[in-house]
Amino acid sequence: MMEDMIKRILEIDRQARNMTADAEKARIKAQSEIGKQAAEIHDQYMKDAQEHIARLEHTEQEQAKQQLAAKEEQHEKLKKNLETRFAKHRDEWIEQIVQRTLME
Repeated sequence: MMEDMIKRILEIDRQARNMTADAEKARIKAQSEIGKQAAEIHDQYMKDAQEHIARLEHTEQEQAKQQLAAKEEQHEKLKKNLETRFAKHRDEWIEQIVQRTLME
């Protein structure tokens, strides 16, 4: 009877140690999985951030191209306006310059 009780206590102790070991293994595995998931989340975040930056760069480049095209168009209009005015008033301006030069 006492021997059965000791065997039973030893069996319960063995089972408790096994449960503790299994729990420790589960904890270590869970920590490892958490570490992997954290790395995956970080990697995905970085990938998303890089894609977002690339989209922003593309958008900024497109806006800069549009602004440059608008400025070039404006410059071309001003140039044509000056050329038209020069063609229209060329002789008049030359005459004015000559007159001012001779008067001095």
